Amino acid sequence: MPVDEVFLFDALYGRLPVFLDWIREDKRHHFVHWFTDHGGGTDVQSDTLMQQLDVYKRELDACGKPFPAEFPMAREAFVARSREEAIRLARPSLEAKYQAYRDWGQDKVMPASDHFDLNFDDLVRDRFLIGTPAEVTEQIISLRKRFGVTTLILGVHWVGMPKSVSLEKMQLIAEEVFPAVRQAA
Repeated sequence: MPVDEVFLFDALYGRLPVFLDWIREDKRHHFVHWFTDHGGGTDVQSDTLMQQLDVYKRELDACGKPFPAEFPMAREAFVARSREEAIRLARPSLEAKYQAYRDWGQDKVMPASDHFDLNFDDLVRDRFLIGTPAEVTEQIISLRKRFGVTTLILGVHWVGMPKSVSLEKMQLIAEEVFPAVRQAA
């Protein structure tokens, strides 16, 4: 079966020219490429994503392709009964993850204004879906309205995080966030 759609996140961004050639060879090919794992929030981060989205739309136009009906986005997510609790529980794992990203130079391919060399409070500010069920619901609705996101891929378990913590937040997402997001649609 031929592949007509590719949704590429993080891992292969260095191979972008290969995928651009693949797009150009057949008008049926669709491609979504984000090399950040945050999608909205602070002006700098939202501006970066909007610039990437504009590039993507221009390339679609140049290839005579429509904007896809399915538009996914990946985000880190942590839900707890309070924002303070969510940050406290997410912090150790996210700090380790983003330290590794810094060590790998992952943010060096992003605009200079959008980097990971920040203290945790600045790093987490609107970069992740994090907070109470009501706060995360609003953050998801905002992504949908601003960027047209149709599918959200949530990262909910990270290295060093106890399984019980992940399961508890997944339950909150399933029982409180997703129903509220669907109701708002």
